[in-house]
Amino acid sequence: LKIADEGKIYDLPIREGEIFMLPSHIRHAPQRPQEGSVGIVVESPRLDGMKEGFEWYCFECEGLVHRTEVRLGGPSGIVTKLPKVFDAYHKDIAARTCPNCHTVHPGKGTPPDGWVQL
Repeated sequence: LKIADEGKIYDLPIREGEIFMLPSHIRHAPQRPQEGSVGIVVESPRLDGMKEGFEWYCFECEGLVHRTEVRLGGPSGIVTKLPKVFDAYHKDIAARTCPNCHTVHPGKGTPPDGWVQL
């Protein structure tokens, strides 16, 4: 599990058979770094009208590259609206350019070597 907290990004390994309860409002990105691995993420229900925030961070300086918020409009919004949020980000070079070090986030695809620590 990737955690972004207090200006740093770090890995929190969750091994086979382990359960981790992540507190609310912690920036995180579930990772499945090994092909064929399985993980289950249980999150709070999305209530109608609730805003969801999405953030991308720089692989070089770990600074915030882009943040967007969207109302998912209920539980099905994660399926219908989330792909549009990601597609818009992937197509927008300005949104993918780090304001701190000017590195362009690669968008889709594999993270750089060493990004995921097992």
